[in-house]
Amino acid sequence: VPAPRFKNAKAVVHGGRGERIFVLGEDAPVRARRGDWVTVRGEAEAPLAAAALRLSALPAPLAMRESGGFWSGGFLAQEDATLSLLLVAADGRRDPSPPAYALSVLGDSMPSVELLSPQVPLQAGPRDTVTIAYSARDDGALTRLELVVRSPKGEARRALAFEGGSAETLGDAALPLRDYGAGAVVEFWLEASDDASPSQSALSAKGSVEVVDVDAVHTEALAQRERALTALDRAAA
Repeated sequence: VPAPRFKNAKAVVHGGRGERIFVLGEDAPVRARRGDWVTVRGEAEAPLAAAALRLSALPAPLAMRESGGFWSGGFLAQEDATLSLLLVAADGRRDPSPPAYALSVLGDSMPSVELLSPQVPLQAGPRDTVTIAYSARDDGALTRLELVVRSPKGEARRALAFEGGSAETLGDAALPLRDYGAGAVVEFWLEASDDASPSQSALSAKGSVEVVDVDAVHTEALAQRERALTALDRAAA
């Protein structure tokens, strides 16, 4: 009499990249990222008294639940392991050496985001616009990219567009200064998030611009030049 088995046993990986399905015994190994939730499910070929998942990384089997003839159980992917299905038939039969299936769990590094320019503090007038260049990347996929602006008026965030599901993006954003008065110091930086479970975020270095009255600065510069020339003329007389 054959040992109890599942028909079409599958591992379903739920993560930031959506849902991926692996057929046990055919798609090897089952691949997940650290933090993904893995559900194993299957339909019993014959009535079962009990079913459980044995994961080599855990000290005890995980019970599976039955609904409509289908059994399922799940776990959080943390490290490479092997998994086995411990099935008990209604008459007590079981497989003393059930098949083992490989689980490969990949690490998920934090995204990186870089402020490319400007990289030094600036001075600009309220009629000017600062162009902010940036790049961001992740070993999986980026899910969010924002420009954060902090000024005496508070902090504001602006979502930056990029191709969905991409691992890298490069672009620039305009920061008009018309809403800031002379003397205001405006700081800005980028924030990026990835598709890890849970999501990871990273910040770029900060940039800044001081808003100045350009006309007044120009007038003062001319006045200083005139005073310097006058001083030279007096010294030469």
